[in-house]
Amino acid sequence: MSSTTPPPDFGLFTSLRYDPQLTHEPENTKLSHYDDAQSPTPFYSLRFHYERLITALNHFGWTINAVPALANLDAYRGALEAAVQSYQERSTSADKATQSLKVRLFCDRPVMKH
Repeated sequence: MSSTTPPPDFGLFTSLRYDPQLTHEPENTKLSHYDDAQSPTPFYSLRFHYERLITALNHFGWTINAVPALANLDAYRGALEAAVQSYQERSTSADKATQSLKVRLFCDRPVMKH
């Protein structure tokens, strides 16, 4: 097995901060998108985390199509927003709408068909 051939139960993940206060930080908005026309985001350095996962996918020979949540930056943000929304719907916390969270996106190794 080469150094880039992961074991069968291998997966990739990233963890990032979700904080509604980040929507008031212009620097985070600038660092989280590919152009200046994008809206503020509550995810810290969104683009950096996305690009890091894409680099890892490429390194291990996965295709972006194998992980729909990584098809593009908007799909990635959508997957993260869905995770936060799911948590907030289940949470009984009084401050759940303003609560900061650690969000983890885990990608299972795609099944390779021959």
